Amino acid sequence: MIKRKEEMKTRIATNVFGGKGDLAFLDILEKEESLGMTRIFSLLTLKEGQSIGPHTHKGEVEIYYILKGEVEALDQGEWIKMYPGDVAFTRNEVEHGVRNPNAEDAELLAVIIEEGRCLTS
Repeated sequence: MIKRKEEMKTRIATNVFGGKGDLAFLDILEKEESLGMTRIFSLLTLKEGQSIGPHTHKGEVEIYYILKGEVEALDQGEWIKMYPGDVAFTRNEVEHGVRNPNAEDAELLAVIIEEGRCLTS
């Protein structure tokens, strides 16, 4: 399957998990296109001050891969700076979140995988 960028849909989500702002998700693959293996496979743009609030997933893991800019990700109760090329892998039922306190936009790949699709949880 080849999917062109112009075929991908952008959706706006507001105050995700109590975070701040209207976040733009470019859905690279939708759940059906990944044969149900991913619930989210999206390019997320975070503008200055925008965030996804602290949250957990039940029966899922989440991956943030930083493509552009700098963000802070919640990991084991601490906000950690992340840079392009860094990855955060959050296991099932572990609290996490992400925020952009910087003036420059940040872009990250956000992937949510159902726990049963992972080798480990």
